[in-house]
Amino acid sequence: MDAEERENKGRKAIIVGISGNILLVIFNFIVGTLSGSTALVAESAHTFSDILDSSIAFIGFKIGLKPPDIEHPYGYGRAESLAGLVTVTFLVIIAYELLFDVYQKLLLGGALTPPNWTAAIMALVGVVVNFTMTNYMTKTGQEINIPR
Repeated sequence: MDAEERENKGRKAIIVGISGNILLVIFNFIVGTLSGSTALVAESAHTFSDILDSSIAFIGFKIGLKPPDIEHPYGYGRAESLAGLVTVTFLVIIAYELLFDVYQKLLLGGALTPPNWTAAIMALVGVVVNFTMTNYMTKTGQEINIPR
């Protein structure tokens, strides 16, 4: 696969990821607010962080495509790996925040309320959309040989 085809496939995958996540942020926030589901509102914030994550991946991908030069005779390919490290660090911070929230609710007696049917359907739609986007992006990443 040549560099131009690799770039086009990578750009398309990132645009799909960012676009899908923008739609999820909007719908999760609206449905969460209207249904009173704090979980969906929190999920919209988490999905917004996924947009930032995809943006970091896109920047790393673009830098990694630059050809070698005098200062970087082996090219810029490590930029993709560095972007992956930033992404993992970001996800660890988000996981900590989510686990801390669960700890507060379960062990410190925070309010737990079951979702209504609208919130439950939106959560299910979110799972299906995320699963589909993840499969597409993973397949594309393997095709264009993104470092893991």
